[in-house]
Amino acid sequence: AMPFELLRQQLHFGGYESTTPVVDVFRSMLGVLHRQEDYRPTLLEGDILQLTREALGMDYSFLALSHSDPVAGHDTSVLGRILLQALDNTLPWIEEVYIKKERLSKKEVDCFVAAIQMYFKDLMSEEETSGPYSYLRRCMPGLTHERFRLSYRRRFEYILQHVLDEAYQRLGRDSALLR
Repeated sequence: AMPFELLRQQLHFGGYESTTPVVDVFRSMLGVLHRQEDYRPTLLEGDILQLTREALGMDYSFLALSHSDPVAGHDTSVLGRILLQALDNTLPWIEEVYIKKERLSKKEVDCFVAAIQMYFKDLMSEEETSGPYSYLRRCMPGLTHERFRLSYRRRFEYILQHVLDEAYQRLGRDSALLR
């Protein structure tokens, strides 16, 4: 993945047509990934969240979004809808790759999906987001960090990345929603 400081240095937020600050941040990050060739085209979840918070706080003066502000509420609800639709669109792929090939059980996949939904809910509601282990542990009581690390972490992060990739594609296709 691209180093955090290098990504931070290369981000530019001007010139976008969207009235949605979060979408502008995502588009800027995608632009940096597409322009560079030295690293895998991936970003760490924590880096995305940190840079989004920084950009909203600095460039848009939204240290905390007010849900009473109809524009800010609409922006997060549109992005939330896109994220949840991306998750729904990814479910057949998850079933094909993980359940049918017995890499995960149906119950484990249901826990992954619930954990991703909780993560998206926290992300859209301004609450502090936690790491993947924290969300999955809420759905799988008794899950130890070692078991998560050995059995679930890579799968969970790969599925989450697949969902986020779908959301980014959807942002490109449905950008008219965000203007």
